[in-house]
Amino acid sequence: GVRRRSAMAVAASAVVLAATMGHRAATSSARTVSAGPIALAVLPLANASGDGSQDHLGLGMAHLLVNSLSRLPGLTVVSASAALPYADRTQSMKRIGADLGATLVVDGVLQRASDPMLVTVSLVDARSDTVIWGDSYEFRSREAATLPQRVAEGLAPVLPTWFGPADRRRLLRAPTSDPDALTDFTQARAFLDRRDVPGNLHRSMALFESAIRRDPRFALAHAGLGEACWALYEVTREGDWTVKARDAIAEALRLDPDQPGVHYTLALIYHGTGRNEEALDQVRQALILQPGSDDAHRLLGRLL
Repeated sequence: GVRRRSAMAVAASAVVLAATMGHRAATSSARTVSAGPIALAVLPLANASGDGSQDHLGLGMAHLLVNSLSRLPGLTVVSASAALPYADRTQSMKRIGADLGATLVVDGVLQRASDPMLVTVSLVDARSDTVIWGDSYEFRSREAATLPQRVAEGLAPVLPTWFGPADRRRLLRAPTSDPDALTDFTQARAFLDRRDVPGNLHRSMALFESAIRRDPRFALAHAGLGEACWALYEVTREGDWTVKARDAIAEALRLDPDQPGVHYTLALIYHGTGRNEEALDQVRQALILQPGSDDAHRLLGRLL
């Protein structure tokens, strides 16, 4: 479950940490990924801090980092939910990459959960199972919302993507300035990612709503609420949930229209309720923002 970490997972994380630190001097300054089609997956942070109450942080940070990296042109970024089954790290990076269709995997370890918190992140070439970049980040819990932006900024120079001033501004925009809203969000994402557990969808929805009350401009919290409402519709088939899902997603896009994953989610909702013209508009918008999205291309194929 979300709160359990096997000894194997922690051991694997320690190996990644050692490799990252060993490569850090060379990879931070010199190595870049070779040009060509790049698909990138982000694993949830492994919690090696000894504080199980922080497990949700690793899941939430993966979602936020995916959102940041998907803003970079020329990248295909695998959804954080798709990478979730590999959070225990019992398989090699080669196998994880092959299963997810990813050439690169972002791995990370939460080493210290008390202030200041400490996270180590590495970029692994899944084809050769080698670490090509790594860095460590120390930050106060109230600054946790800035971590995905800092990691994305560190990753960008080693990726084969043109990274202009406008991209940098979008990348460095923190999703929320309220640390309590961020905590609600990461806990909500952890519950939503385990929607198979009875009661988790309602728990997730309540936490997304709490995050929104704390920060009404937290676009990703609105988007998460929309996902939770849509998941409840899929379980109950009660039409009210579709309206709530659409309203929440629309608000997320009003606040931040440059989110390809949110356009894709809205396309799924429209498609699922028979509004295929609107779905087509949204999936095309998702592909304008992230042309390499396999999920969006598959949905586009179903709609045409």
